Amino acid sequence: MRGFGRLGRRGVDKWGMWCAARMRGMKTLYQAANAVEAHMLADYLKQEGLHAQVLGEHLQGAVGELPAAGLVRLVIDDEQYEAGREAIARWEATQPLDTPAAPSAVNPGQALWIFVLGLLAGAIGMYALMQAR
Repeated sequence: MRGFGRLGRRGVDKWGMWCAARMRGMKTLYQAANAVEAHMLADYLKQEGLHAQVLGEHLQGAVGELPAAGLVRLVIDDEQYEAGREAIARWEATQPLDTPAAPSAVNPGQALWIFVLGLLAGAIGMYALMQAR
């Protein structure tokens, strides 16, 4: 093994093998948009008595080199998968819908007149200031 460092003779990283063995029996529960959302959901699931892990959160720094979508995900044990799906469904049901912004109280015609009056007031003020010198 001399000269291989952490890698074995076949170039297999022992840490990677340990992580892969540990991930057996895990399913992807949710593809998060970013690490903040993933950790928020992981904490929500923890409150529900479920244990989920966030994977891929450090890959966001490589956006541009890697595809921008599907980097951050939550994984959970096979035995807790259904309970996790139900908890995620409850969480998604309580989220507000994306509603369009309320229309402005000022209509475009009024906004134009307000702009013109402000421009005139500024010009008159500058003229008066220049004449006072």
